[in-house]
Amino acid sequence: DIPSIVGAQGRYKSKAAVLREKLGAPVIVSAWLQRLFDNGHAWESKVRKQYADGGVHFKPCVVEHKTNPRFFASLDGLSSDGIILEVKTTSIDFYKTCLKKGIVPEVYLVQIQWQLFVTGLKEALLVVVCGGEIIPLKVIRDDEMIRNLEILAYHFLNKLDRTRSEPIRISKLAISTDAFLEKLRANLEFNQQTKKESYEEAV
Repeated sequence: DIPSIVGAQGRYKSKAAVLREKLGAPVIVSAWLQRLFDNGHAWESKVRKQYADGGVHFKPCVVEHKTNPRFFASLDGLSSDGIILEVKTTSIDFYKTCLKKGIVPEVYLVQIQWQLFVTGLKEALLVVVCGGEIIPLKVIRDDEMIRNLEILAYHFLNKLDRTRSEPIRISKLAISTDAFLEKLRANLEFNQQTKKESYEEAV
């Protein structure tokens, strides 16, 4: 849900929708979206098998952050030497063009940086299936982006708990300071705009 929470380009649902789901609203998945999910899961297995045949074994798992169990990530695979595997499928030509130029679409990048934050690891392998063509890209940990993601995630949890009338204290990150939050949001929007311009240049 982290791409939706921070408003990453390419997310498939809104931050408000995530909030409603966390508050107990039913999760409605259309038949079309379910087919996409099913196709993605099938490719995850195929990609893991392909790498296993080459001697690299990835095991799917769910990982919690070592200090905050409310922060977690579902990994398509994790190797014995600490490499995360994230598998995506897409039919968007724009994404394919970017990936061919080594540019990771923002919605993928945000998710992977979150996974690196939760696990504490340094590197991930993104494998994108575009119309049957497999495009692998290495993604390196970006601590600046991770700091922004962490604080925005805390802000989301604070809003969620306020809605539940059970506020949490986050004094360590001073997340209650409005000016501080505005600066973080501005930084994230700047990064998004920079990425968008990079996408347009790639096309």
